[in-house]
Amino acid sequence: MNIGMTHFRVGETDGVSLEMDKWKRILENNGHKVFYIAGSSAACEALIIPQLSYRDKQDAEISAECFESNPKLSEISVKEKISKLSKEIEN
Repeated sequence: MNIGMTHFRVGETDGVSLEMDKWKRILENNGHKVFYIAGSSAACEALIIPQLSYRDKQDAEISAECFESNPKLSEISVKEKISKLSKEIEN
């Protein structure tokens, strides 16, 4: 079976990256083909989709709208931005 593991970054020493490496080894030892999909990769091969990175400009704009005290956009506008970004990632 082909298995894609997705996270905003891979190949680093954070807990999620280390767990992904562990599960990749386990799955490959059981005959699966495993690949990473990420916004950035430090030390391993991965399909890079820049929009998945937490440093992506669009992601930063969405985060600011969701968490700053005086948002400029309505909830509907934020949802539209998220939908647009998710379609870009899917493509």
